[in-house]
Amino acid sequence: MRPINSLKLHNFRGFSGEHTVDLDADLVLVTGKNGTGKTSLLLAIDLLLNGPTSLIQNTADLKTSTATSGRLELMGHSPLQVDLSSLPARRAYADLLERAQFFFPEGLVSPENSQDILSIVAPTATAWQSIRGALEDAQFELTTAKTAIFVQRFDVERERRTVAQRFEQAKSKFSLEDALDFPWVATVLDSQSLLIQSGNLANYWQSQLRNLLDKLAEVAGLDTPIATATETDRVLDSIGQACEALRSKVESSKPVDAYGHAPVDALRRTLGNVDSDWEIDWSELFGPKAQDEISKASEIEKQFAENQQRLSVIREQRSRLEVGSNALAPSLEQIGEQAEGWLESLRGLPESMRDEGAQLESWLGDLLISAPSLAAQARAIAEKLRQSELEKLSEVALAEATIKEIHNRQTLRSYISPVKDEEWAYTAATVGELLERAENRATEHRQTRSSLDRVTVALGELATAARSWANLEREIERQSLAIGSKEKRVEAERLIIEAERTLKRATGKDSVFSMTSAIDEAQLRELLRSLNRLLARFHFPSDFLPIQLQIVSKSAKVPNYRFVSARGPEYAGLSTGQKTQLAVCWTVCLSYALRDRITHPIVAFDDFTTALDMGQLIPASGILRQLAYCESDEYRRQVIVTSHHEDLTNRLLDYLLPPKGRTMKVIEMLEWTPESGPEMQVYDVKPAVQQASPVELAGWLNAQLQGRPA
Repeated sequence: MRPINSLKLHNFRGFSGEHTVDLDADLVLVTGKNGTGKTSLLLAIDLLLNGPTSLIQNTADLKTSTATSGRLELMGHSPLQVDLSSLPARRAYADLLERAQFFFPEGLVSPENSQDILSIVAPTATAWQSIRGALEDAQFELTTAKTAIFVQRFDVERERRTVAQRFEQAKSKFSLEDALDFPWVATVLDSQSLLIQSGNLANYWQSQLRNLLDKLAEVAGLDTPIATATETDRVLDSIGQACEALRSKVESSKPVDAYGHAPVDALRRTLGNVDSDWEIDWSELFGPKAQDEISKASEIEKQFAENQQRLSVIREQRSRLEVGSNALAPSLEQIGEQAEGWLESLRGLPESMRDEGAQLESWLGDLLISAPSLAAQARAIAEKLRQSELEKLSEVALAEATIKEIHNRQTLRSYISPVKDEEWAYTAATVGELLERAENRATEHRQTRSSLDRVTVALGELATAARSWANLEREIERQSLAIGSKEKRVEAERLIIEAERTLKRATGKDSVFSMTSAIDEAQLRELLRSLNRLLARFHFPSDFLPIQLQIVSKSAKVPNYRFVSARGPEYAGLSTGQKTQLAVCWTVCLSYALRDRITHPIVAFDDFTTALDMGQLIPASGILRQLAYCESDEYRRQVIVTSHHEDLTNRLLDYLLPPKGRTMKVIEMLEWTPESGPEMQVYDVKPAVQQASPVELAGWLNAQLQGRPA
């Protein structure tokens, strides 16, 4: 299997939506105007192979500007995936591997990198640097973990205010005009029910949410759930359910046209909230299993209610034992603290009153001894109750997730039930396929009802806002229980800070991990010999060659290198074309020098032909051909080249035609739009009729690197 067969991009930079790019060829030429996404393809592959390298970290937003999520997927002999919302850690020596696999114009600033050279010709230094990198990653992860564990992850009031504002914004999508058709809309728009006043939550926002739920549930024909003042999440979940029920009512109120397609119109709206990849098992949704699932849901909900009730009892018991100054444990501790004073008062009574106070004095004496022990017992019981509370909370969460899963299937069943007997519908395998069919049907029989559509959308947004708020309330409750006592947090934080300090010392400039081994000068000479052999193919002035790596400063730890020509000028003094030739040849040399570390044998060149003239294009094409079409499996590379210059691209295509038994593709990037990203056309290139057998560049380079004659 080829290293890369295809690349899937979803909301990556300019690739809005989902795009799949066919890369199944030995050599792929990507052509098109600037700004159509050619470089983004290479950056996507780089991110998948090497993680967030320095180049990618300095790149602007990786996700499409209007998208909240994105992902990349590479298919080939070792498939890879990346979620753009949570980037993976970079590979060890990611920047070095990037330079061995990708030529980017940004690399022209300084293609030689002292760490690259050390990693190739100083194996011991490489090992030390690998350990050092792992320690630095551990230090970062430790700091992140400390923040996540010991500091509440968000400002409760600020986050609650944010979700309340979203809730109010969703309510504002309703219009007074809608109240003419749906009188209950006036309830939603009632100014007395505003949750945000002067930028802050209203004083009685929980009561206002409860009042709104009562009214919506009555209109929707639902039973109002029983919830205490602290169970705001249940109130908000029920508001979401009431909105969905009202939405179904609104949809069903649409008049059926002559063809009876109102159910189709409702279907295409409701399925917009369902995962398109969700498979539809029609026999499971409408067969005997459906009734069993309803019975199972009833049993789980009963258990959920019992656990909720038990949780409330446990919380009340713990509160009476430990929480507040009037609880048992604090009261016992306070009595124990006061008993000594009371005893002194009784002992100071006149002799005539001593008999009367004797019983009190005896009781207080016993209490002075037993009160601390009793208080400790009360707190121990309270701690066991807290553990029981956490366990019960976990059971409640698991039952809630199961109920939600069953509810989702029931919701899907209710959505697609109106069309389950339709021939065009019941053969659909997924929600996305059913939605596509419904869209096709609805296109033929579309109805325009602006008020109904507006109310339907507003109800959907209000349901989403309510559920988001409910999730936040559950997270607040979870954190309040999990954060633990202040004493435990302080001790744990002290230990983590000490671990951070130890790691910092281990990665300092004077630590053992800053040491490097001696450079293998012979291997460095062979690497340069290979580079100059490649450069000799171009029209480089003869007195410029050989290019050397000169040490700028050589400390006892790490030498610093730079490229210089035989005539004397450094890399910065070369022309743009000469810099490009040198950088391209250096990329090839790195690819072969690091062949044991590269997981996917590819080499990609981003628009390097612009800096070359026609005479230089021929040797450059020869290098690309020999990389992609050589016979050796060990040294062959899958080659990807981008080019935007039309004339140079046409010439390049002529020079890169594949020989018999090899493959080539051309991907033409057409017009790009912000809504859908680039449009692409893929062409398979036929092999050349006659093709001379080239000398294997890979074998020759390997001979140079190993010190053998070419």
